Amino acid sequence: MKKILLTIFLSGTISLSIAQSTFQLIIDAGLNESTFHQPNTNTTTASSVQQNSYSNLTGFHVGALAEFNIYPVSIQTGLEYTVKGSNGTEYNSQTFGSGATAYTTSSSLTSTEKLNYYEIPLNILYNIPINKTEKVFVGGGPYIAFGSSGKYSNSGTSISPDPETGINTVTPLSESQAIAFGSSGDVQTTDYGINAIAGFSYKNRLLFSLGYGFGLANIATSGVKTTNNVMKVSLGYSFF
Repeated sequence: MKKILLTIFLSGTISLSIAQSTFQLIIDAGLNESTFHQPNTNTTTASSVQQNSYSNLTGFHVGALAEFNIYPVSIQTGLEYTVKGSNGTEYNSQTFGSGATAYTTSSSLTSTEKLNYYEIPLNILYNIPINKTEKVFVGGGPYIAFGSSGKYSNSGTSISPDPETGINTVTPLSESQAIAFGSSGDVQTTDYGINAIAGFSYKNRLLFSLGYGFGLANIATSGVKTTNNVMKVSLGYSFF
């Protein structure tokens, strides 16, 4: 009898959940503030200095999301085009010789690296109603993204003194090139990580959200481990 009652209860609960479930198609877009995360590789010795740092790159994202709601939980997935990457600075110097004959060469660069991805999120959201048409939601989940195109550019100067005269030769540096994805290219094709999201739904139509993507994949094909970190500010509109 207990098994029969439990089966009836579970069947009723599932039926009620399906009956109360809703589907939303959401178009969203917004701004990204992204940067690369690397371990500290700065080094200073008696004869050399190497300093690297990264700062936020402003990009954007746009896409379509399908959200299946079973109160108070929502499951959200879809496809987004998103721009990640980072601005960076690099300074290197090397001292040769010693005493009065010593001389130092140096170079200073600022760079921009833009990586364009198609990203598929899978988020689980918990909805907290404010009234019949407005709610707050929090949650997150994994994402996977595939690189489609990218661009790297830099500019700066190189200073090389003449060892005999001490006169500096200043050489301008500039480079711009497309980024190749793949294990034999500049950046790995696949990126993945975890999203965290919090937001507000207004009149069951407009959605405002703030999210953060914690990259877990090493996107570098060589050298030190590099991951994508992205903060997102989004505005969405629901058609259902």
